[in-house]
Amino acid sequence: MSKQKKSKILKVVLVIATICFIYFVSYFEFLKLIDNMVTDLLYQRPGAINNQIKIIAIDEKTLSEYGNITSWSRQIYADLLHILNESDEVKPELVAFDIMYPAYEDKNGDLNFVYECKKGNNVIVASNIVFKETLKYDENNKIYKDTLHINSVEYPFPELSNIVKNGFTNAIQDDDNYIRHSFVFLDYNGTKIYSFPFLIYKTHSENNNKPIKYPETDKYNRFGFTYSAKPQSRYEVFSLVDVLNGKYNPSIFDDCIVLVGAYASGMQDSYLVPIAHSSQMYGVEIHANIVDSLLKETTNIPADLHIVAIIYVIIAIAYFILTKKVKIILSLIVLISSIALHIILCIALYKSGLYVGVITLPIILTLLFLYNLISKYVFEIIQKTKIINAFKRYIEPQVVDALVSSGNFEINLNGELKDIAVVFVDIRNFTAISEKLHPDEVVKILNEYLCLITNSIFKYKGTLDKFIGDSAMAIFNAPFDLEDYEYLAVCAACDIIENAKKLEEKLKNKYGVSVRCGIGIHCGNAVVGNIGSDTRIDYTAIGDTVNTASRLESHAAENQILISNAVYEKIKDKVSTSPIGPIMLKGKSNETMVYQVNHIL
Repeated sequence: MSKQKKSKILKVVLVIATICFIYFVSYFEFLKLIDNMVTDLLYQRPGAINNQIKIIAIDEKTLSEYGNITSWSRQIYADLLHILNESDEVKPELVAFDIMYPAYEDKNGDLNFVYECKKGNNVIVASNIVFKETLKYDENNKIYKDTLHINSVEYPFPELSNIVKNGFTNAIQDDDNYIRHSFVFLDYNGTKIYSFPFLIYKTHSENNNKPIKYPETDKYNRFGFTYSAKPQSRYEVFSLVDVLNGKYNPSIFDDCIVLVGAYASGMQDSYLVPIAHSSQMYGVEIHANIVDSLLKETTNIPADLHIVAIIYVIIAIAYFILTKKVKIILSLIVLISSIALHIILCIALYKSGLYVGVITLPIILTLLFLYNLISKYVFEIIQKTKIINAFKRYIEPQVVDALVSSGNFEINLNGELKDIAVVFVDIRNFTAISEKLHPDEVVKILNEYLCLITNSIFKYKGTLDKFIGDSAMAIFNAPFDLEDYEYLAVCAACDIIENAKKLEEKLKNKYGVSVRCGIGIHCGNAVVGNIGSDTRIDYTAIGDTVNTASRLESHAAENQILISNAVYEKIKDKVSTSPIGPIMLKGKSNETMVYQVNHIL
């Protein structure tokens, strides 16, 4: 299998793995605990409360007056109902006791309490469901604690249960122990048992001839709700002892939904709530918030996680494709815009009754952004390394390393018009020489000569453009800018001639042949850059300047350097020259003034 095919297969595997990762992270809510913290901040914010919901609190003041609640006679509750329901015309619509009354404790007190409940005909009390806790798999193979398997129901004592409505007050805590959900009802042996807060809402709706709007629920008959108030902040709370002592006129509870329950830390009826992570809320106040949410129809149900996961996969793919080839800053703008739009949409969906987690998609998009950022950075490093290594073949490696180290590495490789000096070097009569020697000897001679040329060009910071058989082309002032580049080009040519004379003696002694070269130099504008096809590309220069240098080289005699008038004008004060005179170069309509370089001054 080819390397290219293996690379394609690897890319396909990575894409599939990424899609699966996004789907499973979204579907199985791996970030649920973090998501809860974020959604709580966005979704659970104080709002307008229903002023008809009031709380009579069994608070520290009441406990100080009457002692521990377990020692109370139920005559206290009878007295409370007597005060609240004393007038048939001015009394609460409902009085809901978030208190268990499991059995007879004080016969007279219990009977008086039953009497007052029957007389007022507006009382709801608490019941409790005892669940069996078993580990079980649901249809999605997700392990959950089946808290819906009812073992038994603890009802109020029979005389009370027969005359009042009762609803179960069991708290439903999420995995992080916060309360965000409530039940509508549960079935037990064919009997529908309503939750305490929903029963209050249902009874209120029936009393006022309003339609009962059952909220959307999950398969366990649970619904999410929105808190209206933080703990101990906005609902009117009255101390039970103050109400019993006549501190308040009973008319303030007229036509209200009055909840009676624990409001002291020692009663162990407080829970973590999403609207205030720093403090707990008493159970009776949680019920007040649930009733308020039902009345305002601000309940919610989780979105289908399968659909959410698929949508997230589609969005992630679209984002990746859209930003893969754009600049990082634009990709960042798209990322921020996408996250902002996602948050706005999630809030809008929540207000319409659909709960969607907030944090998963932004994290996925951020990871994709970081992947693009890192991959582009790595790709640029790889490309830069390739360019550096490529130019080390044309330019002295030490020069390239120095430029890279200094950070001055701005090169236009796409093509630009630039002033350069071009040097052409050609070995004279090399074809005739090669016919006399063995091919191995020809290659050795040519390699030595071209190595000599390369060293001289690099010595004076030139760029080796190419080898053309037994010829070489070099450019100066590209891709890097050089000061006095025309002079450097002439110096390189002189160095080639000087070293060539030494090499000539060596080759003559070894192979019995004389190897000499001719050089032509011209300067001017040329197009410089990467030129070639899709499969092969070279960094080179093209234009009349290059052609003129080549024509000058063709007129040069053995070990002779010919320069144009343009080069002469740049270096005449630094180099000893002799005029050759005007020469008609091939392809030129006018003669070109040519000079011979003698030596460097």
